[in-house]
Amino acid sequence: MGIITVGLESGDNLYGFGLNTKAWVNPLGLASKTTTKMQPYRFSDVSVKGTHVDIFVGNKKVTEALLTLDDKRGLVWKRFGDMKSTTSKELKAADKLISELKDNSQIMSLAKDHLKKTLTDFEGDLNDPKSTLEVRI
Repeated sequence: MGIITVGLESGDNLYGFGLNTKAWVNPLGLASKTTTKMQPYRFSDVSVKGTHVDIFVGNKKVTEALLTLDDKRGLVWKRFGDMKSTTSKELKAADKLISELKDNSQIMSLAKDHLKKTLTDFEGDLNDPKSTLEVRI
């Protein structure tokens, strides 16, 4: 094995330093990656917004996704709460990720935990005579 000028060992894999014409490689990690983050459970947040995740493109929060029911009463994630400076390209990336959330077992497990805690907290408020929660009919 020889040594190339940058001090890395090279071998018979000479094409490893050539351009990849079929796909772009992100060697410095500068490309925007779309990710989700579910905040730790807070009743004050989940009771108002519902079970939701924050959607990031790169390090920038672009929108949120809400776990709700569709017309057939099936679970579905829907985009809501877009940030003001979000571009259409960022929203397109967010929509793609949101469409895959239902298949993400980690996110769905966290969502299930949030729903259980929310129901327990609502039940506690309803049964507490000192609660400020109003029941509207």
